[in-house]
Amino acid sequence: MTRRPPEAGPDASTAAEHRDRIAIWRELVVAHDLLMKQFQAELKRDFELSVSEYDALLRLTLAPDNHLQMGEIAGALLFSSGAATKLFDRLCQRGLVERSADPSDRRAVIVTLTKDGSALIRRARLAHGDSIAEKVGPFASAAEQRHVAAFLTRLATPQPATDRHPAG
Repeated sequence: MTRRPPEAGPDASTAAEHRDRIAIWRELVVAHDLLMKQFQAELKRDFELSVSEYDALLRLTLAPDNHLQMGEIAGALLFSSGAATKLFDRLCQRGLVERSADPSDRRAVIVTLTKDGSALIRRARLAHGDSIAEKVGPFASAAEQRHVAAFLTRLATPQPATDRHPAG
């Protein structure tokens, strides 16, 4: 009877797949951290914006008529109402947004993107797009980029709960 080496058995294959998945996760986290630090530095250097400020301005840009209730933006950014107030105080002081009472709900505040805010976020979005192309372009062919994008889309899509235990 011939013995197979331990690494050739089904348990070893499962263990190797498990290690590979953990390595993918680790590299994804490291890459995300590095890219977000670079993005944060570029925003601060070139536009005097934080990532949160950029995200708030971007959400306003994408909103109908460039305005939203402050609570909607705070919820989308996962901010408390106090943190959102401080964020919009800074943006108002710079003339990038304006606040007004919501005519349909006096308790709510509407935040509107100003012309200066619109111009700034337009420039920041273009620069960010260029930065992404510079960072991703040299490392992936068009086919690889589509493959990675499809993988990340699947990863970001909520899946039904299973009986499996999460990886450690």
